[in-house]
Amino acid sequence: MQRMSSFMQGLRRISGSSLPSKEESPSPIDRRASSADHSSSVLNRDNTSMNSSRRMSQYILKDVLSAAESESPSLLTSPRDILPNDSSQLEGLLNYHVGQLERIKREVDMHNETIGQLTYTYYDMRQHSHLVHAAGCLYARIQGLRNARNRLAKFVLFHLRELERIDEAKGSLEKHRRASNM
Repeated sequence: MQRMSSFMQGLRRISGSSLPSKEESPSPIDRRASSADHSSSVLNRDNTSMNSSRRMSQYILKDVLSAAESESPSLLTSPRDILPNDSSQLEGLLNYHVGQLERIKREVDMHNETIGQLTYTYYDMRQHSHLVHAAGCLYARIQGLRNARNRLAKFVLFHLRELERIDEAKGSLEKHRRASNM
């Protein structure tokens, strides 16, 4: 359990914030609306741009941000696999879930690096009045990467809960083994 909590702290440090809970995180619709409002204000900040290019970039940006998302069934409420009654098989499952968490950590690292690079480019592009449309598209891409990174939180929670179940199963197997040896 100590290893899992330190892993979660590492993920929080990497992502720059705590993993979202249901109470804290706005719905995907609220996030898209908020993002669209923010990017529209950034895009409309420059009055020297042509009105047609503004309308066109806002139109494309709204299409990108309001695209329908297919949500997978909730991983946290779905039925769980039956755990084996063998300690070596439990150890194998434990290794699988730890490996998946490490893979997600690498994926979060890659997303954060890409987000950082694109954000730097975005802030540079926004200073140029002739790049309003390109900046808007880049902002939508950055938001898409952030959303993809943040969606990994539910998979982290799934694997952590499975690790807890495996730990409990190993503990009960150990108790049963001790009781049968007495």
